[in-house]
Amino acid sequence: MTIEYCLPFPPSFNHAWRAVARRIVLSEGARHYALEINNALPKGKVEPILGPLAVTVTLHPPRKLRNLVWDVANREKLLFDCLTKSKVWWDDSQVDDCRLLRGRYLPEHIDGLAIVRITRLDESLTSA
Repeated sequence: MTIEYCLPFPPSFNHAWRAVARRIVLSEGARHYALEINNALPKGKVEPILGPLAVTVTLHPPRKLRNLVWDVANREKLLFDCLTKSKVWWDDSQVDDCRLLRGRYLPEHIDGLAIVRITRLDESLTSA
């Protein structure tokens, strides 16, 4: 079983948390991104995917990053946390195989795009 989602480009995880009144809270930008993810996913009752997963994320940068050097590695955590919160899967600890790919700028998606492909793995292949 493989599912593919076209989702908003994730912000850098470096900007996901803020210190406010002696507490660490999710930043406004990270909260907004979680709402964008929730709105981009199919509506209705969907059961979370269970079992071990392989996930490939292709990140197509927004226009503002198209000619800049940007870190592909710090985009996955907030995206995965939002997928967990939106109940796409039970928990991101299910991801046994993760690939992050740098895509090219797509002019038809000026705000960027994250193409997420989730494949359920055969549990007999992942058990020790």
